[in-house]
This record gives sequence, structure tokens and C-alpha cells, in this order.
Amino acid sequence: MRLRVDELNTFGEQLGRALRAPAIIGFSGDLGAGKTRFVKGLAAGLGVEVQQQLDPRIPPLQGDPVGLKQVVLNLVVNGLDAVADRPPGQRLVRVQTTFVNGSVELSVNDSGRGIMDGDLERVFEPFYTTKTEGLGMGLPICRSIVEAHSGQLSVESVPGKGATFRCVFPAGQPGAA
Repeated sequence: MRLRVDELNTFGEQLGRALRAPAIIGFSGDLGAGKTRFVKGLAAGLGVEVQQQLDPRIPPLQGDPVGLKQVVLNLVVNGLDAVADRPPGQRLVRVQTTFVNGSVELSVNDSGRGIMDGDLERVFEPFYTTKTEGLGMGLPICRSIVEAHSGQLSVESVPGKGATFRCVFPAGQPGAA
């Protein structure tokens, strides 16, 4: 159940509009409200439930809106792909934002099969992929973009129970983009 190119392009355009800002990105508002309805629509077409928990206290982040929206797009689409082989009713992707100790956190969690311990850091290596139709460049690029914004991108996983990708950004500091 792979995403078709036209669906992915439309998803990217919609998410791009949702995250558009001259130089400031606010995850709480930009990922919420009507803009995520499109994500939920795409997910529903794939039989995936998308849940969101968005912290309204999140301050805007300064940075490259194109790069940051690419990170969000890649993590959500990876989550949708990760649950595709799960039985209907067990396909779940959660998008969550939190503001804790002066940091803004965006996490994307899926109910897929998870990542084996030995592969956790390898998923950030260029050209490493576990997908039959993947180049292995999405996550390394995401990590570079997050780090260029003074943030960190990490992954946690319990094999057989899914994975969580977490971006943590210091609030109130401009990105290096």
C-alpha cells in the first residue's frame, strides 16, 4: 500500500501551505486546525488513524520554513508507510507537540513493526533503508535540517510495537538556516 506520487505531491502542497511563514514557524498553530484535515484525509484513504496532541503553549520557531516542513512531511509519510502492513484497526500515527524546559518537541509515533535495535542509528545513515522502495536519504536529510536549526532528531523503538521520531528545538533561538 504505497503512497501514489500524486497523493504525495498534493500532501506536500497542503502541508506546505499549512507551514508557510516568512521565517517563523509555529508548530502548535501550523500543524493544527484545518490544515491537518488533509493529512487525516490521506491517512483515512490508507486506513490509518492519525491522532494529534498539540501543545498550545509552543512559541514560534525561527528558521527555514521549507526545510522544517520537509522534516514534518517526511516523518509523517514515514509513519504512514510504517503502518501500511498492519491489519486494519491497528494502523495508527500520532503527531504530538510539547513545550518543556524551554524546548519545543515534535514527535511522530507509529504503530508499525518498529526498528530493530541494531538499526536505530543506521536509519540516519545515507542510503540505508529498510523499505523495498526507498533511497535511504529522507532521514539523513531530516537530521541535517533539524541540526541546522540547533535541534536534535532521535528515534526510539520497541520492535513489534512501532517507532517514535522526536525533534527537539531550543525555543527562542534562531536556526542556523
